[in-house]
Amino acid sequence: MPNPPSQSRVRIPRALRKLAGPFRAPPELVRGHWDAATANLQDRRVLLASASCEQPSGALVDALKAQGATLETAMPETESARDGGSGWHGLVFDARAMSSLESLHALVQEIRPLTSRLDANARIVILGLAEQYCDKGFSAEVQSAMTGFARSLARESGRFGTTVQLLRTDSKGSEALHGAVAFFLSPHSAYVTAQVIEIDEPSKAEPASRQTAATLEGRTVLVTGAARGIGHAVAERMAAGGARIVGVDLESSPPPRGSRQAYLDWLALDLSRKDATDALVNRIGELGGCDAVVHSAGMLRDRTFARMKSEDWREVIDVNLAAPTRINRALLASDLVRPGGSLVCLSSLAGIAGNVGQTNYAAAKAGLIGHVRALARELESSSIRVNAIAPGFIETGLTRSMPWLIRSVARRMNALGQAGLPGDVAALALFLASPAGRGINGRVLRVCGGSIMGA
Repeated sequence: MPNPPSQSRVRIPRALRKLAGPFRAPPELVRGHWDAATANLQDRRVLLASASCEQPSGALVDALKAQGATLETAMPETESARDGGSGWHGLVFDARAMSSLESLHALVQEIRPLTSRLDANARIVILGLAEQYCDKGFSAEVQSAMTGFARSLARESGRFGTTVQLLRTDSKGSEALHGAVAFFLSPHSAYVTAQVIEIDEPSKAEPASRQTAATLEGRTVLVTGAARGIGHAVAERMAAGGARIVGVDLESSPPPRGSRQAYLDWLALDLSRKDATDALVNRIGELGGCDAVVHSAGMLRDRTFARMKSEDWREVIDVNLAAPTRINRALLASDLVRPGGSLVCLSSLAGIAGNVGQTNYAAAKAGLIGHVRALARELESSSIRVNAIAPGFIETGLTRSMPWLIRSVARRMNALGQAGLPGDVAALALFLASPAGRGINGRVLRVCGGSIMGA
């Protein structure tokens, strides 16, 4: 008879025993809680650098200083500070002058020494040239290369809790750029990374504002789906920013927790019904209009397409797509969105990448992205902006009901190695609804921690 297998302990290779690689514990993200009276960048050290060795624009410097940032243009002499030393909290690298392959070769000498001196939970903002302004040398190729560089750097830096964004604009950078730079350097953007965002010149019809703080003091904001989850977080964050909230949900009253006193009104409506839109528009009219709308109402009826029931398909499309598009167009047709207003639609990563068992939900959320882009073109001559937010895996009551294994894997499938929080989505919604986000229009911004899905 063959000898029985040995019971001795199996030796695991050293490389597999090391706590590294994809099994590394996720970083503890430093998130900010909005306070309208506090500067976004208070006590944050930000290093300014440029591929052309030119000094950063005085307007940008002034805007960041107004937010409380301490700015320097010289490299610190200390070594890497990612383990909690006294390094930098942020880096702004201006790459708009890069127009030759040699400048691309020099990138490794220019940026790499700077990134090694950043603290954990740092923010890297790269300024690039938008495609329509690439008119000399190899600028189109080089500036396009920066998109791949920024996204890859974000995935490499995520294990430190560091985020990376590429903001593309013209060679001078409009005033609208300043608010975006300030937001993406702040702790409020903790779960937004690997984004390439076009910053446009604001419409000439936009009310004059040099304000980079994302304040909504005294403004009226309509929030759908405000009773729970992301919608409730949006309403609370907007209220903390000084807004007066008109909440909409199926429930007959606002949730007992949080800032109930911040609600100007509460409407119990089933938004899948067309008459709910009429009731909503009539009430907004009675209040004299609104300054921002955030569509966060949504629902799921997950099944594979082969097993999809017609009523499940219709219900998901009606709530997630038909309702927000109907409300937006009704408010605009009645001139109930004030000049300088902002419409924010919550899409989903499923609408970008698709998902098994969510053909109805993915179709609705992808349709919402189409609505945002089409409506932005229609509103081009006005001062009203419209954008979409595509959240990734966010910890809500809905996701907590998912099977443990699926939930655990989904949390890790991004650069930051963890799920986001409703407040992460709310912080971006606040930014887009505020004067600070006025250079962003017709865009889809992902709050996904740098998800590998839909990349």
